[in-house]
Amino acid sequence: MMFSLAFVRALIQGMNAVQM
Repeated sequence: MMFSLAFVRALIQGMNAVQM
């Protein structure tokens, strides 16, 4: 569960960085 959350968070951060 923790690993999945970290993965999702990293993916969201990456998309956010690309959008910015």
